[in-house]
Amino acid sequence: MTKKTYDVFCLHCEEGFSGPVGTSFFGFRTFDCPHCKKTSTYPLFLKYRMIYLALLVFMVIAFIGIVSKGWFAYPGLFGLAVIYVVIKDMVVKGRVDSIFSIKKPAEPSKVD
Repeated sequence: MTKKTYDVFCLHCEEGFSGPVGTSFFGFRTFDCPHCKKTSTYPLFLKYRMIYLALLVFMVIAFIGIVSKGWFAYPGLFGLAVIYVVIKDMVVKGRVDSIFSIKKPAEPSKVD
């Protein structure tokens, strides 16, 4: 079974290419650029993003509940991993959006 290919831009050399998608440990999409031979990391799929955000909301609610009882609370390794993934997804999404806004052809203006 062959992997599905996507038309993407390399985030390092900004060249367009078509390639198979890979997945990182946390669920980020990765592509290997044939031009510069570097790996580009794309944002999470929507379902992964929703799962991580739901986990983050649950952790924040649990943290508030624990602190409101006067106990000491801190995020564990799992909590730190969720926070890392959410922040990395925001950074990667911003980088990809900025590249696509530059590479997207301008729409013709309408004259009435």
